[in-house]
Amino acid sequence: MTDPDLLQLRPYWRYVHSDLSREHPRELHQLWGDMKLTLRHDDPFWQTHYPPNGWFCRCRVVAVEAPAKDAAKAPPPGWNAINPKTGAPAGIDKGWAYAPGAMRADEIRAMVAEKLTHLPAPIGAGFGASLPADAIASGFAIFFDKAYANRDKPEGKWMVAGALRPKWVQKATEAGVAPVTAEIAVRDRDISHAYRDAKINPLPVSWFRDLPAHLRKPRAVILDTVKADEPAFLLIYDAPDKTKALVIRINYNIKKAGTMNLVRTGQTVDIEVIKNNIGKGYELIDGSL
Repeated sequence: MTDPDLLQLRPYWRYVHSDLSREHPRELHQLWGDMKLTLRHDDPFWQTHYPPNGWFCRCRVVAVEAPAKDAAKAPPPGWNAINPKTGAPAGIDKGWAYAPGAMRADEIRAMVAEKLTHLPAPIGAGFGASLPADAIASGFAIFFDKAYANRDKPEGKWMVAGALRPKWVQKATEAGVAPVTAEIAVRDRDISHAYRDAKINPLPVSWFRDLPAHLRKPRAVILDTVKADEPAFLLIYDAPDKTKALVIRINYNIKKAGTMNLVRTGQTVDIEVIKNNIGKGYELIDGSL
Protein backbone atom coordinates (compact mmCIF):
# COMPACT_ATOMS: atom_id res chain seq x y z
CA MET A 1 0.00 0.00 0.00
CA THR A 2 3.00 2.33 0.25
CA ASP A 3 4.29 1.46 -3.22
CA PRO A 4 4.89 4.85 -4.93
CA ASP A 5 2.96 3.84 -8.06
CA LEU A 6 -0.05 2.74 -6.02
CA LEU A 7 0.06 5.89 -3.89
CA GLN A 8 -0.24 7.99 -7.02
CA LEU A 9 -3.45 6.18 -7.90
CA ARG A 10 -4.85 5.67 -4.39
CA PRO A 11 -3.34 8.09 -1.90
CA TYR A 12 -6.15 7.73 0.65
CA TRP A 13 -6.71 4.93 3.17
CA ARG A 14 -10.11 3.98 4.58
CA TYR A 15 -10.62 2.25 7.93
CA VAL A 16 -12.78 -0.88 7.58
CA HIS A 17 -14.41 -2.59 10.55
CA SER A 18 -14.85 -6.33 10.14
CA ASP A 19 -18.37 -7.77 9.98
CA LEU A 20 -16.98 -10.74 11.93
CA SER A 21 -16.71 -8.43 14.96
CA ARG A 22 -20.28 -7.07 14.78
CA GLU A 23 -21.57 -9.33 17.56
CA HIS A 24 -19.00 -8.14 20.10
CA PRO A 25 -17.45 -5.02 18.55
CA ARG A 26 -14.96 -2.63 20.04
CA GLU A 27 -17.10 0.51 20.01
CA LEU A 28 -14.47 2.90 18.67
CA HIS A 29 -13.31 0.45 16.00
CA GLN A 30 -16.92 0.12 14.84
CA LEU A 31 -17.33 3.90 14.93
CA TRP A 32 -14.30 4.47 12.70
CA GLY A 33 -15.65 1.88 10.28
CA ASP A 34 -19.20 3.25 10.30
CA MET A 35 -17.79 6.75 9.66
CA LYS A 36 -15.96 5.38 6.62
CA LEU A 37 -13.02 7.28 8.07
CA THR A 38 -10.81 8.11 5.08
CA LEU A 39 -7.51 9.93 5.47
CA ARG A 40 -4.38 10.43 3.42
CA HIS A 41 -1.85 7.64 3.79
CA ASP A 42 0.56 9.98 5.61
CA ASP A 43 -1.97 11.26 8.14
CA PRO A 44 -0.65 10.97 11.75
CA PHE A 45 -3.72 8.88 12.61
CA TRP A 46 -2.22 5.83 10.88
CA GLN A 47 0.98 5.97 12.92
CA THR A 48 -0.93 4.73 15.97
CA HIS A 49 -4.28 3.50 14.60
CA TYR A 50 -3.34 1.28 11.68
CA PRO A 51 -5.04 -2.08 12.47
CA PRO A 52 -4.98 -4.54 14.03
CA ASN A 53 -5.41 -2.46 17.17
CA GLY A 54 -5.67 -5.22 19.75
CA TRP A 55 -5.83 -8.96 20.23
CA PHE A 56 -8.29 -10.54 17.77
CA CYS A 57 -9.02 -7.18 16.13
CA ARG A 58 -10.02 -7.97 12.55
CA CYS A 59 -10.18 -4.42 11.25
CA ARG A 60 -8.30 -3.56 8.07
CA VAL A 61 -7.44 -0.68 5.73
CA VAL A 62 -8.16 -0.29 2.03
CA ALA A 63 -6.54 2.15 -0.38
CA VAL A 64 -8.91 4.44 -2.31
CA GLU A 65 -8.62 7.24 -4.86
CA ALA A 66 -10.51 9.77 -2.73
CA PRO A 67 -12.93 9.90 0.20
CA ALA A 68 -16.53 8.97 -0.61
CA LYS A 69 -19.14 11.71 -0.28
CA ASP A 70 -20.42 10.28 3.01
CA ALA A 71 -16.97 9.51 4.42
CA ALA A 72 -15.49 11.26 7.45
CA LYS A 73 -12.37 13.17 6.44
CA ALA A 74 -11.04 13.64 9.97
CA PRO A 75 -10.94 11.43 13.05
CA PRO A 76 -13.42 12.21 15.84
CA PRO A 77 -12.30 14.74 18.49
CA GLY A 78 -10.03 13.28 21.15
CA TRP A 79 -8.87 10.38 18.95
CA ASN A 80 -5.28 10.73 20.17
CA ALA A 81 -6.06 11.30 23.85
CA ILE A 82 -4.01 8.85 25.91
CA ASN A 83 -5.77 6.39 28.19
CA PRO A 84 -3.75 6.55 31.46
CA LYS A 85 -4.51 2.90 32.18
CA THR A 86 -2.98 1.59 28.94
CA GLY A 87 -0.62 4.35 27.83
CA ALA A 88 -2.26 4.13 24.37
CA PRO A 89 -4.92 6.23 22.62
CA ALA A 90 -8.54 5.42 23.40
CA GLY A 91 -9.67 2.34 21.50
CA ILE A 92 -6.16 0.94 21.13
CA ASP A 93 -5.07 -1.98 23.30
CA LYS A 94 -1.92 -1.64 25.36
CA GLY A 95 1.14 -2.18 23.17
CA TRP A 96 -0.72 -1.86 19.84
CA ALA A 97 -0.27 1.84 19.06
CA TYR A 98 2.04 1.43 16.08
CA ALA A 99 1.92 0.88 12.32
CA PRO A 100 3.54 -2.51 11.58
CA GLY A 101 4.48 -1.72 7.99
CA ALA A 102 6.24 1.47 9.01
CA MET A 103 8.48 -0.14 11.60
CA ARG A 104 12.16 -0.83 10.98
CA ALA A 105 13.31 -4.44 11.11
CA ASP A 106 15.12 -3.89 14.42
CA GLU A 107 11.99 -2.30 15.93
CA ILE A 108 9.91 -5.28 14.81
CA ARG A 109 12.35 -7.76 16.35
CA ALA A 110 12.41 -5.83 19.62
CA MET A 111 8.61 -5.67 19.69
CA VAL A 112 8.30 -9.40 18.94
CA ALA A 113 10.77 -10.35 21.66
CA GLU A 114 9.06 -8.07 24.18
CA LYS A 115 5.60 -9.47 23.51
CA LEU A 116 6.58 -13.14 23.31
CA THR A 117 8.67 -13.12 26.48
CA HIS A 118 6.08 -11.32 28.64
CA LEU A 119 2.69 -12.52 27.40
CA PRO A 120 1.06 -15.68 28.79
CA ALA A 121 1.77 -18.64 26.52
CA PRO A 122 -1.71 -18.99 24.92
CA ILE A 123 -1.83 -15.30 23.97
CA GLY A 124 1.82 -15.21 22.89
CA ALA A 125 1.30 -18.29 20.72
CA GLY A 126 -1.61 -16.58 18.97
CA PHE A 127 0.54 -13.50 18.42
CA GLY A 128 3.37 -15.63 17.05
CA ALA A 129 1.03 -17.37 14.62
CA SER A 130 -0.01 -13.98 13.21
CA LEU A 131 3.55 -12.84 12.47
CA PRO A 132 4.76 -12.72 8.86
CA ALA A 133 7.30 -15.40 8.02
CA ASP A 134 10.17 -12.93 7.72
CA ALA A 135 9.52 -10.98 10.93
CA ILE A 136 12.46 -12.60 12.73
CA ALA A 137 14.46 -14.32 9.98
CA SER A 138 16.93 -11.60 8.96
CA GLY A 139 17.76 -10.65 12.53
CA PHE A 140 18.27 -14.25 13.56
CA ALA A 141 20.60 -14.86 10.61
CA ILE A 142 22.78 -11.97 11.82
CA PHE A 143 22.71 -13.31 15.38
CA PHE A 144 23.60 -16.82 14.19
CA ASP A 145 26.48 -15.66 11.99
CA LYS A 146 28.04 -13.77 14.87
CA ALA A 147 27.52 -16.63 17.34
CA TYR A 148 28.94 -19.14 14.87
CA ALA A 149 31.99 -16.99 14.12
CA ASN A 150 32.64 -16.58 17.86
CA ARG A 151 31.64 -20.13 18.85
CA ASP A 152 34.88 -20.59 20.81
CA LYS A 153 33.97 -17.64 23.04
CA PRO A 154 30.18 -17.21 23.37
CA GLU A 155 29.10 -13.90 24.89
CA GLY A 156 26.09 -15.15 26.83
CA LYS A 157 23.52 -13.61 24.48
CA TRP A 158 20.23 -15.01 23.23
CA MET A 159 17.55 -14.24 20.66
CA VAL A 160 13.93 -15.19 19.98
CA ALA A 161 13.80 -17.44 16.90
CA GLY A 162 10.07 -18.19 16.82
CA ALA A 163 7.03 -19.10 18.85
CA LEU A 164 5.21 -22.19 20.01
CA ARG A 165 2.03 -22.86 18.08
CA PRO A 166 -1.29 -22.50 19.91
CA LYS A 167 -1.95 -26.24 19.44
CA TRP A 168 1.37 -27.17 21.09
CA VAL A 169 0.63 -24.94 24.08
CA GLN A 170 -2.86 -26.41 24.44
CA LYS A 171 -1.75 -30.05 24.18
CA ALA A 172 1.17 -29.57 26.57
CA THR A 173 -1.05 -27.81 29.10
CA GLU A 174 -3.61 -30.63 28.89
CA ALA A 175 -0.77 -33.06 29.61
CA GLY A 176 0.19 -31.13 32.74
CA VAL A 177 3.16 -29.29 31.21
CA ALA A 178 2.01 -25.69 30.87
CA PRO A 179 4.48 -23.40 29.06
CA VAL A 180 4.79 -20.06 30.85
CA THR A 181 5.44 -18.10 27.66
CA ALA A 182 5.44 -18.89 23.94
CA GLU A 183 8.81 -17.71 22.66
CA ILE A 184 11.41 -20.15 21.32
CA ALA A 185 14.82 -18.75 22.18
CA VAL A 186 18.35 -19.64 21.14
CA ARG A 187 21.52 -18.82 23.08
CA ASP A 188 24.87 -18.22 21.43
CA ARG A 189 26.37 -20.80 23.79
CA ASP A 190 24.00 -23.46 22.43
CA ILE A 191 25.06 -22.62 18.88
CA SER A 192 28.62 -23.05 20.10
CA HIS A 193 27.68 -26.39 21.66
CA ALA A 194 25.96 -27.57 18.49
CA TYR A 195 29.12 -27.02 16.43
CA ARG A 196 31.91 -27.86 18.82
CA ASP A 197 34.72 -29.83 17.21
CA ALA A 198 33.76 -33.13 18.84
CA LYS A 199 30.10 -32.90 17.83
CA ILE A 200 28.98 -35.78 15.59
CA ASN A 201 26.41 -35.13 12.83
CA PRO A 202 25.44 -31.57 13.80
CA LEU A 203 22.61 -29.82 12.01
CA PRO A 204 23.82 -28.24 8.75
CA VAL A 205 24.95 -24.65 9.35
CA SER A 206 22.66 -23.31 6.61
CA TRP A 207 19.73 -25.17 8.17
CA PHE A 208 20.28 -23.74 11.65
CA ARG A 209 20.76 -20.25 10.17
CA ASP A 210 17.23 -20.53 8.71
CA LEU A 211 15.77 -21.78 11.99
CA PRO A 212 12.83 -19.29 12.14
CA ALA A 213 11.47 -20.75 8.90
CA HIS A 214 11.95 -24.36 10.04
CA LEU A 215 10.18 -23.75 13.35
CA ARG A 216 7.01 -23.08 11.34
CA LYS A 217 6.92 -26.42 9.53
CA PRO A 218 8.17 -29.47 11.42
CA ARG A 219 7.07 -32.86 10.13
CA ALA A 220 5.81 -33.76 13.60
CA VAL A 221 5.95 -32.49 17.18
CA ILE A 222 6.38 -34.80 20.17
CA LEU A 223 5.85 -33.81 23.79
CA ASP A 224 8.70 -35.50 25.66
CA THR A 225 8.08 -36.07 29.38
CA VAL A 226 10.44 -39.02 29.81
CA LYS A 227 12.32 -36.87 32.32
CA ALA A 228 9.48 -35.32 34.28
CA ASP A 229 11.65 -32.43 35.49
CA GLU A 230 12.95 -31.67 31.97
CA PRO A 231 9.91 -31.61 29.64
CA ALA A 232 10.60 -30.76 26.03
CA PHE A 233 9.13 -30.53 22.58
CA LEU A 234 10.84 -32.68 19.95
CA LEU A 235 10.37 -31.11 16.54
CA ILE A 236 10.90 -33.84 13.92
CA TYR A 237 12.43 -33.07 10.52
CA ASP A 238 13.47 -35.14 7.53
CA ALA A 239 17.13 -34.41 6.96
CA PRO A 240 19.14 -35.55 3.91
CA ASP A 241 21.03 -38.16 5.93
CA LYS A 242 18.82 -39.17 8.87
CA THR A 243 15.72 -38.00 10.68
CA LYS A 244 16.58 -35.19 13.07
CA ALA A 245 14.84 -33.80 16.14
CA LEU A 246 15.20 -30.29 17.44
CA VAL A 247 14.93 -30.32 21.24
CA ILE A 248 13.12 -27.36 22.79
CA ARG A 249 13.18 -27.37 26.57
CA ILE A 250 9.95 -26.06 28.08
CA ASN A 251 10.17 -23.42 30.84
CA TYR A 252 13.96 -23.43 30.95
CA ASN A 253 15.40 -20.85 33.32
CA ILE A 254 18.06 -18.64 31.77
CA LYS A 255 20.14 -16.75 34.29
CA LYS A 256 19.38 -13.00 34.21
CA ALA A 257 16.77 -13.54 31.47
CA GLY A 258 14.04 -15.59 33.13
CA THR A 259 11.96 -18.59 32.11
CA MET A 260 11.84 -19.41 28.40
CA ASN A 261 11.41 -22.22 25.92
CA LEU A 262 14.95 -22.88 24.77
CA VAL A 263 16.44 -24.69 21.80
CA ARG A 264 18.96 -27.01 23.39
CA THR A 265 20.26 -29.15 20.54
CA GLY A 266 19.56 -31.00 17.33
CA GLN A 267 19.98 -34.75 17.34
CA THR A 268 19.49 -37.80 15.16
CA VAL A 269 16.46 -39.81 16.25
CA ASP A 270 15.11 -43.28 15.57
CA ILE A 271 11.49 -42.78 14.57
CA GLU A 272 10.64 -46.41 15.33
CA VAL A 273 11.82 -45.98 18.92
CA ILE A 274 9.61 -42.93 19.29
CA LYS A 275 6.62 -44.72 17.72
CA ASN A 276 7.07 -47.66 20.10
CA ASN A 277 7.11 -45.32 23.08
CA ILE A 278 4.06 -43.20 22.35
CA GLY A 279 2.15 -43.17 25.62
CA LYS A 280 5.33 -44.00 27.53
CA GLY A 281 6.77 -40.52 27.93
CA TYR A 282 6.22 -39.47 24.31
CA GLU A 283 2.99 -37.94 22.98
CA LEU A 284 2.40 -36.97 19.38
CA ILE A 285 0.77 -33.53 19.52
CA ASP A 286 1.08 -32.34 15.92
CA GLY A 287 1.86 -33.73 12.46
CA SER A 288 2.51 -37.39 11.73
CA LEU A 289 5.29 -39.92 12.17
